[in-house]
Amino acid sequence: TTSNITGLTTDQMVALNATQVGALTTAQVAKLSTEQVVAIEKADLAKATTSQILSLTTEQVNALLTDQVAALGVTQVAAMGTDDVQALSTEQIVALSGTQLAALTTRQFRLLGDSQLAAIETGDIASLTVSQLQAITTSNITGLTTDQMVALNATQVGALTTAQVAKLSTEQVVAIEK
Repeated sequence: TTSNITGLTTDQMVALNATQVGALTTAQVAKLSTEQVVAIEKADLAKATTSQILSLTTEQVNALLTDQVAALGVTQVAAMGTDDVQALSTEQIVALSGTQLAALTTRQFRLLGDSQLAAIETGDIASLTVSQLQAITTSNITGLTTDQMVALNATQVGALTTAQVAKLSTEQVVAIEK
């Protein structure tokens, strides 16, 4: 039951298989402690439903280990609440693959802070969609590193809005021109 879920030890959480994790209700998932969430094996967490992922609290998402984040499917990443995406640490952002990053909605992407944007690996920049790049706020566009700016392809550079370009630093502009 939902009230009993908090009584499971971390060892018991580790012992759950993917079917058992998938059988947890969203109410039960929301009641898990951060220690219990971290104890779920990454392969089992990867089988969680999008409803279960959406029911994770911001604290639970922020507690996820980087290998757990890396194991999430694209539909799971896209299912994250906007508060949860904002709460991702820079280490968790680094753990996301280009495919996972491309799965973020423009609404989710718009809410990434400048330190989160700077944490996107340069090899993953090419995976970002035009819509995602255009969703970056003018106050956060300066969070992109010069290495990331160099990694942008011509289509991505051409998609930057005039308002975004106006906010770029001299170093960022020089990096684009390389």
